[in-house]
Amino acid sequence: MICSSFGKCGSCVLWEIPYEKQLEIKKSRLKEMFKDLDIPEIEIIHSNDEHFRARAEFRIWHEGDRSFYAMRKRKEEGRGVIPIEECKIVDKAIYDLMPKLLSEIEKSDILRFKLYEIDFLSNKDGEVLVTLIYHKKVDESIGEEIKKLKQKGYKDFSLISQDSSSYLRDFNIKDGLERLIDEIDKIDNINVRILYLYPSTTTKRLVNKILSSKNVQNYFDMPIQHITPRMLKIMKRGSSVRKLKELLLLMKSEFSFVRTSVIVGHPGESEEIFQEGYKNLQKFPLTHIHLFRYSPRDGTYSATLRQDVKGNEAKKRHKLIDELIKKKNYNFH
Repeated sequence: MICSSFGKCGSCVLWEIPYEKQLEIKKSRLKEMFKDLDIPEIEIIHSNDEHFRARAEFRIWHEGDRSFYAMRKRKEEGRGVIPIEECKIVDKAIYDLMPKLLSEIEKSDILRFKLYEIDFLSNKDGEVLVTLIYHKKVDESIGEEIKKLKQKGYKDFSLISQDSSSYLRDFNIKDGLERLIDEIDKIDNINVRILYLYPSTTTKRLVNKILSSKNVQNYFDMPIQHITPRMLKIMKRGSSVRKLKELLLLMKSEFSFVRTSVIVGHPGESEEIFQEGYKNLQKFPLTHIHLFRYSPRDGTYSATLRQDVKGNEAKKRHKLIDELIKKKNYNFH
C-alpha cells in the first residue's frame, strides 16, 4: 500500500500488523459475522497498491486563508490532525477530483468557512458522489452555491442535516426548505436528494413540494423511531401516529424511496406496545427501515428512565422486525 501518512493517520487501525496478517484478521471477523449463514469459503483477493478505496471521508481544516484535507491523528500521536496533501489509496476518480474540488472551495467564503467534512463515493464508471458536511448555520445562500457548482460541471447534490425540514427556521422562516426547492428548480439538469426530514417539522405541503419538483428526487428519509402513540410520548418525539401515517402515505402516493429508522427495547416499551408497533410497521408504506436496539446515551432523557426491557427480549424483538424489514425490501426490489 502506498500512503505517505501510514502509521500517523487515525484511520490506520491495524497499521502495526503485517498486511497478510491483517487479511487473516478481517477474514476471521467476516466468518464470525456470517456464522449463522451457509456461505462458501471466503476467498481473499489482494488489493492493488494504490487507488483501491471507493469511499473516503476527510475533515476540512482551516488555517488562516488556507483550507486543506485532514485526518485526525492516531491516539498515540496526540490530539490534532495531520494534513492530507494527497491520498493515493482512494479511487483514481476521487484522487483526481480532490485538488480540483478544494480549489473551488477556497474560492467561496460560504464553503471555505462553513465546511467541516467531505465524503467521497465513486463507482466503476468514474462517477463520484460528493457530500459536503457543515457544522455551522447555513443561510439562504446555499442555492447560489449550487448554481455556481453546476456551472463548474457538478450535477448531483445531496443536502444533508439532522433536520433539513427546519432549514432557515433559525431565521424565523418556517417554509425555508420549500423556498430552497423553488430556487433549485430554476436550475436545469441537476439531481438533488434531501436528507433528513424530521416528523414534527415536515408538512404535507413540503412533501408535495418534493413530489412536484423537477430536480429534487422522491427520496424521503424520515426517522420515526417508533410507531405507537404511547411510545412516541415516552420518547418525546413531538409527533403523532396519525401525522406519521398521513405523511408516509403521501410520500408513497407516487413512486418514491421511503426510508426510516426504528428503535426497539426502549424503556417503557411493553409487550403490548411492541406488538402494536409491529402491526403498524406491517401496514405502513415503508421502503427501507434501519433498525436499532436501544442503548442509553449519557445526557439524554431516555437514559434517566428505568431500563425495563431485558437484553434477550430486545434481541427477540429486533429479530422479528428484522425479518419484516427483509420482506419489505424484497417486495420493493
